[in-house]
Amino acid sequence: VEPGNLGRQYISTVRGYLSSIRENELGLFERAGKLCAETIRAGNKVVASVIGHFMVAQFRMPSYPDIFTIKANEYGRDYLEGIIEKGDTWLHVGYSYTPEEELKLAKEIGANTVCVMTPGPTEVGEGAPVAPDMNNVDIYIDPYWKHGDSVVEVPGYDTKILPPSGVVMITSYWMVIGETLNSM
Repeated sequence: VEPGNLGRQYISTVRGYLSSIRENELGLFERAGKLCAETIRAGNKVVASVIGHFMVAQFRMPSYPDIFTIKANEYGRDYLEGIIEKGDTWLHVGYSYTPEEELKLAKEIGANTVCVMTPGPTEVGEGAPVAPDMNNVDIYIDPYWKHGDSVVEVPGYDTKILPPSGVVMITSYWMVIGETLNSM
């Protein structure tokens, strides 16, 4: 493979996703930030679940804005029970899993929901992507990468490499943080 070819494929794809986000999702980031700020101002909490090719340890960095309750994502309703309360907002920054049961629980409790995710299976592991029930999602932000994630084709290799989700999702998460701080 010629030097730079694989890197150009990756950068071009990530640039395309970020351009689509800029063109189509910025208003949704602003709405999400306003909802999170309203939640905090009302004395409730924003519970941020983060997963996948996302650097979950970022919240331990110096000067990280301590505005959300960070919960490294697990799976199933039971991990949110006792954490999410009425009036809270559940911010799901997901990987390749549609949190159907978790969204139902949040709505049953009376919490708001913000999802930044690409649809995936509703069970952990591989399976056909399932779109979330939008009756359970207050704000949905599309990160544009698709289930399967890796995007770079290597000649003679039977699978793609290099997932863009980590770069796109950390950017998206910081967009929500920035818009929340801007609204506070």
